[in-house]
Amino acid sequence: MEEKQEETSMAPQIVKPLITVEEAVEAWRQFEDLKKRLLIEDDYQQISDKKYIKRSGLRKLGVFFGLSSNLNDEERTDREDKTFMWRITVYVTAPNKREMPGVGICDSKERNFAHLEHDVYATAYTRALNRAISDMIAGGAVSAEELEASSPLETAKNITPPSPQPHKDTTQMRELTPEDIEKALDNAQLDRKVITIEVQQQFIIAKLNMSQDQQTWIDFNNTLVQLDFRWVAGQKMWQAPRFFPT
Repeated sequence: MEEKQEETSMAPQIVKPLITVEEAVEAWRQFEDLKKRLLIEDDYQQISDKKYIKRSGLRKLGVFFGLSSNLNDEERTDREDKTFMWRITVYVTAPNKREMPGVGICDSKERNFAHLEHDVYATAYTRALNRAISDMIAGGAVSAEELEASSPLETAKNITPPSPQPHKDTTQMRELTPEDIEKALDNAQLDRKVITIEVQQQFIIAKLNMSQDQQTWIDFNNTLVQLDFRWVAGQKMWQAPRFFPT
């Protein structure tokens, strides 16, 4: 009898929906109806040919779903050129105790912030909370604030490609190699099959298949920003010099 009980407990269990198909369809219909009736035009932002929910809209949804939030972790990275980056993790908790993490990154080099110290931190926090709420209740939709950092047009307005740097006197320079980039992409859990990395004389070029989903584009951008890449709008690619001053 004990052997049979042990075999039963170790048998593979099929993961099943918590509710019926009809209940799931009805719940999703109610959710879509809630967004249509609760959110107003100011809760959306038009980016390219699509509308994305802004912070105000996600906060409304979070309130009506009874979500609470908690700052889990924050990390600041400072660079020698006085620029910096914040990486923040926020958890939201539903009434049924289910938790969902959200990670937000903001770099001071993204654009000209009006209040640099405050705005970079606040933007990273907003992106983290948006992501957590969205993943919990909104089907993984990307928020407008997350796309602000990923939009090539927005990035191109504020980032100038670097000037070529000579190869001479490399004893005082550090070298960025394709292996460095590949390692960073691996750490970001990005699929390198959809990414092209090329070496063009003193520059390293990185491109992403633009048919990829928005979250991949965001993660790709954030990774390259940390490696001091710059967006080249006319050629739709990221570019970084192979050698940087130490």
